[in-house]
Amino acid sequence: MKNSISFILFLTFSISQAQSFPIDFEDPLDGNTIGADSGIFNVIPDPDNPAQNVGEFTPCCQDFSNMQLTLGQNIDLSDDSNNTITFRIKPQFGTGTNGQAPAQHLLKFEQGTTGDAAFAFTTQGTDWQVITADFGPGLGNYNKLVLIPDAFQSTLNDTYLVDDFAGATNFVPPVVTLPFDFSDPNQIFQGAGSVVSMQVDPDDPTNDVMQIIVGSGGVDNAYIDLSQLVNLSDDANNTISFRMKPVNGTGSNAHQFKVENGTSIPSIFSIDFFTNGTTDWQNISIDFPTGLGNFGRLVIIPDVNNSTVDTYLVDDMMGGTNFVLPADPASPAPSPNAPNDEVLSIYGDTGGFTNIWTPDYSFGAYAAELDLDPSGSENLAIKMDFNEQGYGQGTDDVTDISAYNYLHLDYYTGYATQMRIILIENDGGNVTEYFYELPTNEAFIYDSWTSVDIDLSFFESQGFSKENFFQYKIGTESNLNPGIVFYDNLYFYQNVLDVVGFTSVGALVAPNPTNTVWQVQTSGQDILTIHVYDVMGKVVKTLNPHAAEVIIDSADLTSGLYFAHIKTGRGIQTHKLLKK
Repeated sequence: MKNSISFILFLTFSISQAQSFPIDFEDPLDGNTIGADSGIFNVIPDPDNPAQNVGEFTPCCQDFSNMQLTLGQNIDLSDDSNNTITFRIKPQFGTGTNGQAPAQHLLKFEQGTTGDAAFAFTTQGTDWQVITADFGPGLGNYNKLVLIPDAFQSTLNDTYLVDDFAGATNFVPPVVTLPFDFSDPNQIFQGAGSVVSMQVDPDDPTNDVMQIIVGSGGVDNAYIDLSQLVNLSDDANNTISFRMKPVNGTGSNAHQFKVENGTSIPSIFSIDFFTNGTTDWQNISIDFPTGLGNFGRLVIIPDVNNSTVDTYLVDDMMGGTNFVLPADPASPAPSPNAPNDEVLSIYGDTGGFTNIWTPDYSFGAYAAELDLDPSGSENLAIKMDFNEQGYGQGTDDVTDISAYNYLHLDYYTGYATQMRIILIENDGGNVTEYFYELPTNEAFIYDSWTSVDIDLSFFESQGFSKENFFQYKIGTESNLNPGIVFYDNLYFYQNVLDVVGFTSVGALVAPNPTNTVWQVQTSGQDILTIHVYDVMGKVVKTLNPHAAEVIIDSADLTSGLYFAHIKTGRGIQTHKLLKK
């Protein structure tokens, strides 16, 4: 559970738990609404009727500070006789734009089968007001609801209550995977500077094709996000082919095909291709090189880097193989067992911790906050998509964490390439970041919940001051380091536990701490491998015992903290080891 309920969202391949219309903020999934671009969103009791909940949003500091919700089912606005959205809104203080020129509010729907749908409206006074947004014809179905109060204003802001979004119909979008014959509107790409539509093939009236009217910006393009990623890792099967027809022959004949949102490095890759100067249908083959992975977006950039452009028809796109992203964790992170009086909790809803660090704001973005407990209990975790950005929180004033010696985090990933756990200090206005990085400082463990325990001296050796803790961030060096990562149980604590008990792999480690040996024992499961790492991520011991009882000799190790990755047939578990 978040210790602060400010929410931020960004685009992801999929959200496994999300809400659909109507939205009344009574369903816990409505809480996945978030504030973006410095906005802050909370679900609170209605001040006029505490028995019911409403959404509360405070824009801040940016022209398009907004609240947004990724929908579990798309909202269908394609029927002009049934695409009116109603909702209630209440300006709290009357300090916002409230209709002052050029101010207005915007209701938008994004991530659709056509371009974004937007409706401008105004408010007056501080009473509850019913807004009726009657969208026009020619729209599609959309995956994201966005509300932008005080649009176009970074200074005239208010706090707004919202409730009771209703209207139109819900639509379950089909799975979008290669191949594409463009006979299905859901296969039509989105235009970014270009106008994209489905048209009848002028050479074959029985055939539908995709038309791209190219803009003059040089990088205007058409793109599509895939439900299942395209796998380009097999060099024998990583050619994307399609047919392309210049309509007028007025273009540059120089084009680019790009894949983005990859699950490995490189996460973006492009190849130039050419048409032959005629207006005939032409067969295009994009032969990707070795060393690539899976990608979630396809992009066509006709007339790349040129203002001399044309209109193009595209058909029969195929190639590669479809790849399904790893599923969300089947179970939550283990409950922490650190003593309550030794912990400062940053994020987590298990462990019974009562000393909680309360942030004043959030920055960056996460994909979702999900309840991973299959039972009736709640156990939340943060889902990150590093293709987009990281996420962090901070306080207005610094926090002295001198009483604590370690930082703990549990994570789960199927394919992440990098993760940075970042502590940020504010020393008299000098703000500095210090990070611990996987896999540089510690190897990734995939497909199981893994604990990371970092001695705060690791950060102090870089210059970090525990007296001036200011912010934390979970992220990567850049969005070129892709991956989906779940994290939970982020907290500072004082001492390494004496004994790590039986875990999902059935391992017991004792004595711990030790100045001689650690004895590792399972409940009958053979231990296949043990890798011991120091705090810099270097492997200092490797054992392949294939036995249920193993001795790890610490005689050649210096005093300090180590990590043992213990693998059995049931999985892998990380244990922290302390050498006296």
